[in-house]
Amino acid sequence: MISKELIQRRLPGKEVWHRIREETDDAFAGFSCYLFQFKPRRKNDITVDGQFVKEDKVQAWSRIHFWKERIQAFDDHLHESQKELYKASKLR
Repeated sequence: MISKELIQRRLPGKEVWHRIREETDDAFAGFSCYLFQFKPRRKNDITVDGQFVKEDKVQAWSRIHFWKERIQAFDDHLHESQKELYKASKLR
């Protein structure tokens, strides 16, 4: 598994779910489509510019650009944010 720190070296000053320097427009559009799917996310439902992307292309983007690790970091961030909001609402 790739560490968050290793991914962040490719994203100075950004969160790991932001665009990686080497990521093409289409690859990042595919990642964004996957990122914002309701769970369970499915790689065979990825569209770019309204067109479905072939699964082998999506698998390559996912592997090359660490989608699994970036998605997990995003989900962890959302979970922590939700916990903080919940705690803040209990203090009112």
